[in-house]
This record gives sequence, structure tokens and C-alpha cells, in this order.
Amino acid sequence: MWALTSPRGAPQRGDGENYENYQPHQSTQHRLFRKFVLESQASHDDLLLHNDMRWLSKGKALERFVELRAQVVDFLKQSKSKAAADHLRVMQDTLYVCNVAFLTDIFSHLNTLNLQLQGKGKSVVDLVEKLDAFGNKLDLFHADLLSGRLLHLTH
Repeated sequence: MWALTSPRGAPQRGDGENYENYQPHQSTQHRLFRKFVLESQASHDDLLLHNDMRWLSKGKALERFVELRAQVVDFLKQSKSKAAADHLRVMQDTLYVCNVAFLTDIFSHLNTLNLQLQGKGKSVVDLVEKLDAFGNKLDLFHADLLSGRLLHLTH
């Protein structure tokens, strides 16, 4: 999950920093994080942390990550290592937060489209109409971004 949402320049595998030690899914860190989140009475009790997710699940994992962002930040603030401080700096970067929110919204819309394209009894005409409608949505999102309104991007 961290690699999926990490901006360029953020600690990632192979960067020489001990990236693995501050992923919340490490056993000790994971237990501490879950306890922290439970105590904060968040809407979820854990992040979705699967390495080999299907792309449909990645959208759900991103949504969970965005919903628990405040708890992740608070957890990183309590940690005392350099890696936690590096991740905290990234998590507090406005551009990073905006990029993750945008990615979350796009995945959500793609998940909806994917579900609309599935199922029996759908004709090719129905599928093409759904794809055309999604193309129009993308144009609408682009116009929203250019205008700064962000009416159709909720995260």
C-alpha cells in the first residue's frame, strides 16, 4: 500500500532506507497500529494491506487508506525513528495528499464502471454505452480539475 501511494522521492524498496521497518503491516508495528486505531474509534480497525491485490481491490484499499489517514499520521507522530519521520513528512505533504485523493476517486469510478460491465444479459450496445458514458465522465472530471471546482471528485 505504501508503495502504491508513495510519491517520487519517498522511501521505497531499494532506496537504501530501511523502508520495511515502518510499514504498519510488520507484526509489531501492525499490532501497535491496530491498537492505536481501535482506541481512536475510527470507522475501520485496520488498513487493507495485501501485496498482490487485484486492481478492483486496490481502489478499496485506497479508500480505506484515505479514511484512516489521520490515524496513520497520528501513529507516525508517535513513532521515534527516522523512517517514521520520513513517512510523516510525506503524509503531511499537500501535493501527496491531493494525488492520493485523486487516485482514490479515479479508482472508485473505475470500480463502478467495471461492475457495470459485468454480468449476464448485457449486449454489446449496453457495454459501448457504458464506456461512452465513462469517457464523458472523464471529460467532466478534466473540466472540474481545470476550473478548480472538484464537484465530482469527493476525496
